[in-house]
Amino acid sequence: RFVFFALPEIGVKTSPLNASILGLSLWASANVAEIFRGALQSVPGDQLISARALGFSAPRGILHVVLPQAIRAFLPPFIGQVTQLVQATALTSIVGVSDLQNTAGQMIERVGYVTGQSYAILIYLIVMAVFFAICYPLTVLSSRLEVQLRH
Repeated sequence: RFVFFALPEIGVKTSPLNASILGLSLWASANVAEIFRGALQSVPGDQLISARALGFSAPRGILHVVLPQAIRAFLPPFIGQVTQLVQATALTSIVGVSDLQNTAGQMIERVGYVTGQSYAILIYLIVMAVFFAICYPLTVLSSRLEVQLRH
């Protein structure tokens, strides 16, 4: 929302969709960078020292010793972040970009107006199923990658 309202103040005109994409990209990028930093810091510094003692150069030690360990720590919160990003797209409705939840609300209103009946539960169950269909495979992928990286 900040991007949508702040950019015109500095002379940059953008559509609600572009502002939403930019805002969500900046937010997600900052979070992923912090997750990666934390994953790198979770690897003890002695690992790089040991790699150097074994004859690895600093870049090769980071690539072959530190990063594989950091990836194990990185994956679970990263998948959580991707799931949050999928769910955060609903916030784009604030600046006029139609998203799944906003569209569901419009459908509920239209169907209720036309038929006189409420299908809100059914429509929101479908929305929930779509979010689940997007997020659950990410969670399964994360679990499988964690198991593979442990070995």
